[in-house]
Order: sequence, then structure tokens, then C-alpha cells
Amino acid sequence: MRQSDQIFQFSLNISYEDFLPYYRGQVTKVEVVDTAGRTLWISARHF
Repeated sequence: MRQSDQIFQFSLNISYEDFLPYYRGQVTKVEVVDTAGRTLWISARHF
């Protein structure tokens, strides 16, 4: 692992209905809070 790499751990628990906007491309970013309490904005294309 490079020194600049960071590891973020989080859980994702979402219903099928709530996931549909991500799947359809209607959402561009997902906000998550990792297990260390850091807030992250992740591109929805990764989901």
C-alpha cells in the first residue's frame, strides 16, 4: 500500500426501493460516515 492510500470502512444497508435512484443514475454522490466518524462523499457510480 502506498503512503498516500487511505482505508475507509463503512456498512451499507439500503432497501431495493431506496437503491433504485443510484442504479438508474439519478444520484451522483453518496454520503457515508465511516467507522472512524469521518464523512465521505463517494461517487454513486461505485455502487
